[in-house]
Amino acid sequence: MFKNSCLFILFSILLSVQSFAQKTDVSVIKTELTENNTKVNVYYNVSFLSETKSYVSFLYVSLDGGNTYRKLNAVSGDIGTVNPLKTRNLKAVWDIFKDIDELSGDVVFKIVLESDNIPLPEKKLWIYQYSPTAPFGVMYVKYARKGYYASLQTNFGFQSANAAFENEMIQGIPQGGYWQFGNTEKQSRFSITAGIVHRVSKTLAATLGAGFGHRALLWEYTSFNANDTQKDNGFASVESVSSTGLQTELGVIWYAQPQIPVTFSIQNINFSYVTYSVGVGIKLKSK
Repeated sequence: MFKNSCLFILFSILLSVQSFAQKTDVSVIKTELTENNTKVNVYYNVSFLSETKSYVSFLYVSLDGGNTYRKLNAVSGDIGTVNPLKTRNLKAVWDIFKDIDELSGDVVFKIVLESDNIPLPEKKLWIYQYSPTAPFGVMYVKYARKGYYASLQTNFGFQSANAAFENEMIQGIPQGGYWQFGNTEKQSRFSITAGIVHRVSKTLAATLGAGFGHRALLWEYTSFNANDTQKDNGFASVESVSSTGLQTELGVIWYAQPQIPVTFSIQNINFSYVTYSVGVGIKLKSK
């Protein structure tokens, strides 16, 4: 359960990176009266604009020190639709007497940004995956802001075990018998998983999934009866490092180039056997 919780905590951290590190903030840096006190220039900066949103800016004024605000209409300059390439030293120009009859009191200005999501193009990816125990893998990914993936990995080592090596002995050896290990070691690895994809930024996405996983480490052995006659030989599954059942995985997709996605994921089976997978793929052209 601890490892399971860690996976979800790591995934939550990935999803919160965008909102934590890329929070939009607007600050008014200077105001000045111009044109015989009929206009006010309001200078401001924007700290961050998300590439997935469009923004519209509005100027508000308070005459009571910020307790209440009024939205202004007679405003020109850097106001309205926001240019994402221009976020510093913006200037809004307010024509005072087109909105109010008198400017007096404890005057405070603020800029408010309203945002809307920009429709994102859908991405479709085919990725070759490699892991130390499953070097042959393929992953299909489809997402815009959110989406899904499916993955299949194997080493084509479909050798089955004749016995189990557990608690420092091969199970099923007759009383008085014994065994000897040979020099051959094999591994059997297979997994099929699926999960969700969440876009973190233009070049990064997070994945979280689950499915079926199997990993067996097999040692060659020969067993003997008590009278030293050979009983059988084959491969024994090393139970302490073999596992079959629920596979969970947490990963990222990063774009080394616009058309070249690279993946990395941490995988485990039954929250005991842990491994990793890396991959590289291609982005399919949208229709």
